[in-house]
Amino acid sequence: MHQNYQALFAEAGAEVLLGGVDGLRSELATASRLGGEARARGAKVDLDEGQPFDIYTLYVQVTNRAYDRARHLDELYILLLAHAYEFGAGVREDPLPDL
Repeated sequence: MHQNYQALFAEAGAEVLLGGVDGLRSELATASRLGGEARARGAKVDLDEGQPFDIYTLYVQVTNRAYDRARHLDELYILLLAHAYEFGAGVREDPLPDL
């Protein structure tokens, strides 16, 4: 795992804040499934351009909590969810290329 990601997870107590590894896996799977559903509907998928919605909407939809820019873990987590969504939609080959 990339050192910066390790530091973020360690500092924030990721396992506690995210409901553990199972919670993380479940939310990444949900994001990927939603991406697959968008692809099946023929929706354009480009979260950077807000298609079909922006990454903040995806974050709330998957986690059921508001995104907090001040939390370093949220900064990392929103990117993980976006990668999983785009992977599910078939627009990204590797969902986590930096890890």
